[in-house]
Amino acid sequence: MLVISNMASLPSSSGVFGRLLSNIIAPFNVSRCYASGRWWPQPAFRRFSSDLPNTNIVKTEKLGIELSKTSASPTYYTPKSPHNDGYELVEHKNGEMIANYTLFEASINKAKVPWINYDNLTSEERTIHMAHMKAINDRKLTYIDPTTKYTVFTISHHLKKGKCCGNGCRHCAYNMENAKEEVRSKKVWNGAFYI
Repeated sequence: MLVISNMASLPSSSGVFGRLLSNIIAPFNVSRCYASGRWWPQPAFRRFSSDLPNTNIVKTEKLGIELSKTSASPTYYTPKSPHNDGYELVEHKNGEMIANYTLFEASINKAKVPWINYDNLTSEERTIHMAHMKAINDRKLTYIDPTTKYTVFTISHHLKKGKCCGNGCRHCAYNMENAKEEVRSKKVWNGAFYI
C-alpha cells in the first residue's frame, strides 16, 4: 500500500502515479466556476436564455434599481467664486496665498505660446516669458521682472480678478477690453504678452 507521506519522494515524471493520483483526488477538486467567483447569479442582472431558443444571444434585464435622470446624472462641485469659475486662492507655506488647481490649469492654458510666436520673441522677451511661466507653474500671483526687477502680476492674478482693470497690464487675460484707447495704442501684443 502506498503511504501519502512517501508521495513527495516519488518522481514527478511518473505518468502512472500521476494518473492514479488524479483519479483519486478528482472528486475533491474545486471546479473553476467556484474559483472564479461566477457560480452565483450576479445581483444586478438576471439572464433569460429561454426567450431566444435558437440563438446564442443572452437577454439581460436590470433588477431592483430604478433611478430618475436627475439622480443618475453626475453631481459636480459648485464653485465658491462669485464669478462661478472655481478660481480660488489657497494658503501655502508661511501663509502665502497661491492659486488653486482650477486657476493654475486655466492660467497654463491661457499662457500657452505657439512655437512660431515664441521663435519671433527677442532674447529679453523669452526671458520674461520663462519667468512668467515659472511663476505660473509655482502657482504664484506675481513674479519679479528679470530686467527691471519690478513686481509683475501673472495671468493667474488677472483670471482671479475676473475682469480687465484697464491699466494695460503685461499679461492681461481679457484683451484689454476695459482699457482706454490711449492705453491700447501704446501696447503691442508680441505673441506671448503685451509690451
